[in-house]
Amino acid sequence: MWSSSASTSSNAEPRSGRHRSVGFECLPSRLDVNVEKKFAPLAALAITFALVCAGASPALAAPVVDQTQTLTAAGEAAVSCFIDMSSDPQCQELGSTFTAGISGRLTSIDVPTIRYTTPADLTVKVWNVDAVTGFPTGSAIATQVIPAASLVSGGTISVAFSTPATVVAGTGYVFTLEFPLSSASSSTGMLLALGFSPADKRLARFSSIDPDYGISFTTFVDDAPVKDASSDSSSLADTGTNTSVKAGSIALGAGLLMAGALAVTVTRRRLARS
Repeated sequence: MWSSSASTSSNAEPRSGRHRSVGFECLPSRLDVNVEKKFAPLAALAITFALVCAGASPALAAPVVDQTQTLTAAGEAAVSCFIDMSSDPQCQELGSTFTAGISGRLTSIDVPTIRYTTPADLTVKVWNVDAVTGFPTGSAIATQVIPAASLVSGGTISVAFSTPATVVAGTGYVFTLEFPLSSASSSTGMLLALGFSPADKRLARFSSIDPDYGISFTTFVDDAPVKDASSDSSSLADTGTNTSVKAGSIALGAGLLMAGALAVTVTRRRLARS
C-alpha cells in the first residue's frame, strides 16, 4: 500500500502523531488537474462498460419454421357449420396431422385458404395424437380463437397462440380448425385446398383421416430455453435477508473497481515522476 511519505516537497504537511487515511486529498494540488484530465476518459469508459454489462440480457431466439407443407390444389375441403334439413346444426372440423421436427414451443401455424362465406370466429386447437388410430386424444394442448374480422377470404390464416403448446421432435400432433355451433347457418364455412400428401394427412370430424390428401400449412417453433420459475429469486419466500447477487450488480461493481484501480495506477505513476 502506497502512502504520501514518498513526497519530500517543502509544501508537504508535517506528519501528525496519528495515521492519516490515504486518498485523493493527499495528492499535491499541482497533480489534481492533470490526473483528472488523464483519468476522466478511462473512468467514463469503465463505468459505461459496467452499466452496459449490468443491463444486458441474453437475446431470445425468434421462432423458426419447423414443418411446412405446400400442396398443389387437387380439390377442396370445407370447415363448415351449417343447419341441416332436420334443423340441426352440423359442424365439421378440419385439420392435419404433423410431426414436430424441433422441440420447443409451437408459437404459430399458418394455413392458406381458398375462400370463406359467412364469417364467424374460428377456433384452432392443437392435440396430442393417438399412436394407433392417428386421431386426436385427450384435451387440446393449445387453443386460439381467431376473430371473424381477422379472416380474409382467400388469405392465409396466421394463428399465433397466446399460450403455446410444447412439442417434442419426432412426436406426432394434430391441429384442427372449427367454427362454433353458435355460428351455424346456411352458409357458414371455409374452403381449404386439398393436395396429394404422402406424409401429413387430412383429418375430418375426428372420425376420418384421408390417407392420400392433406392441406397446406406451416408450423413455427421457438426452441429457446424456458426460464425456470423455481430459480427466480422473486418467487422465493422473504426471509428478511437477501443472499442473491444479480449478474448486473456484479458487473457494475467490477466496473467501478476497475475505475478505482486505474485511478490509483495513474496517480502512482504521476507521483513517481514528480
